[in-house]
Amino acid sequence: MLAHVQPSGWFDGINLRGHQAYLHFIAYVIQGTLECGLLRRRDDAIQAATKSAWVLLRKFETHKRLLGTYEPDFRGGQRFACLTGNAQMSCIWLRLFEVTGDLRYLNAALKMNEMLKQLLPVKGRRGAVGGVAGSYPIWGAYQPMRFISWGCKFLADALMLAQRLTREFETKFEANSETKLETKSEASGCA
Repeated sequence: MLAHVQPSGWFDGINLRGHQAYLHFIAYVIQGTLECGLLRRRDDAIQAATKSAWVLLRKFETHKRLLGTYEPDFRGGQRFACLTGNAQMSCIWLRLFEVTGDLRYLNAALKMNEMLKQLLPVKGRRGAVGGVAGSYPIWGAYQPMRFISWGCKFLADALMLAQRLTREFETKFEANSETKLETKSEASGCA
């Protein structure tokens, strides 16, 4: 796979034959490359995944959304949202935060999660409430007019990982703050 990485962070051959390069497929490649790199301690794989994830993070921060498909080198694509791919990107950014400590990844993932939660139907027919549509709008090109189980799975993964990492970060932050306050009061001679 690493032989197919372009300087832009794009992986050649992402799409399945006859399909567009949906964000869902792109995220699978990034996530697989990242997780294999972490397991095998392969910095080249981690860097390749990080580059791709960073390109998409910047697009998300700049445009407040990710496209449903991308052309090679992330040069554009279709304007619908691939909700499964969005949830997967949140998971990737959260893993990168976990590995690097870079708060920009956590920030982007939390924003993405909030956006995804806003798109969950809260009323309607049975089987739709709380479901994750393939696309937004629902008639978009990825799994049109459907609520898909794997979209729910990736969103649940993103929400649970965000909860765990946020709690860990808050605990560490609070411990560091208390230590600094104790050190500061000891240095000033205050009781």
